Amino acid sequence: MPTLIKRPDNITERQKMILASLQQGHKGTLQVSPLSGGFTGYVRVFNVARNVDELIPWGSVLAMIRRGFVRLDGDSLQTSTSIVLCVKPAEGV
Repeated sequence: MPTLIKRPDNITERQKMILASLQQGHKGTLQVSPLSGGFTGYVRVFNVARNVDELIPWGSVLAMIRRGFVRLDGDSLQTSTSIVLCVKPAEGV
C-alpha cells in the first residue's frame, strides 16, 4: 500500500487543508480561463472542514510541489489538469 512521503518541515494551515482534501480523494483542479484556455494561476481545492471549494494561488501549490508533497498529473503545467499526492511504495512491498 502506498504511503505519503513524509517531510519533517512545518507546513501551513492551507497546506494541511490541501493535503487533507487530496487524502480524502478530492481533486485539486488547475483552473483554466474559459476565454483563453490558459491557466489562471489558481488551483481549486475542496476544503473538507468548511465544505466549500477554495481557490489556492499557484505559489502555495508550487511550494508544496518543491517540498515533495504533491505533483502535477502531467509532464508540465500545459499538459496537466490537476495536482495529486506524491506517494512512494510502502517498505517491504
